Amino acid sequence: MVPHIAAENFPLNESYAIPKGTIVCPSVYESSFQGFSEPDRFSEERQEDRVYKKNYLAFGAGAHQCVGLKAFWAQ
Repeated sequence: MVPHIAAENFPLNESYAIPKGTIVCPSVYESSFQGFSEPDRFSEERQEDRVYKKNYLAFGAGAHQCVGLKAFWAQ
């Protein structure tokens, strides 16, 4: 994650914008849309395709890994 400060109001979609001055921490890995067709559209079928599975990191990695990962695998 690389923190940034919004230099101006930044619209995310039609109903919400990140206000100027807000600290945002986008995930470099998760924000990579390469390999996904129509990355802005939700598609359950996308996860069934082996080509796209390698582009998905559900629990993060390294120092920013999800704290619930071990609890998930323990279930």
